[in-house]
Amino acid sequence: MKKALKFIVTGLNSGYIPGAPGTYGTIVGVLLYLAIYQLPFISYILFCIAFVFFSVWSIGQVLSDFDSDDPSAVVIDEMAGFFIAMIGHPFSWLTLGMGFVLFRFFDIVKPFPIRLIDRKVKGPWGIVLDDVLAGVFACIVIWLVRIFILKG
Repeated sequence: MKKALKFIVTGLNSGYIPGAPGTYGTIVGVLLYLAIYQLPFISYILFCIAFVFFSVWSIGQVLSDFDSDDPSAVVIDEMAGFFIAMIGHPFSWLTLGMGFVLFRFFDIVKPFPIRLIDRKVKGPWGIVLDDVLAGVFACIVIWLVRIFILKG
């Protein structure tokens, strides 16, 4: 079971691709999103909540197998953050692209309070929560763009 969990938390091993594992993990999240975006709103919210808790639990099961407290190969947190970025947005290639770019931006730049959470919260919750918050920031920006620029 541990081998299967490691495969999942590394985004189907995409986290091992050199260069930008978080970006590759987010791409895996995009592909999974394409399979679930048609869920009813409440089902999508419940999926996001369950995925966050599953992410924390599964990271906790395999974290000791890595050499770091926040291993770059662990990318399930990027997947969770991307799912949160897309909450409530109708599917279009534009919103998908905005979600991807904005989530990666907030995950990399880590503006306050994301950076604070990244530094202060340790363990599986710390690994996941900064990405959840980056997803929330991205979600809000997409809403603002849709309301004030795209008018819809």
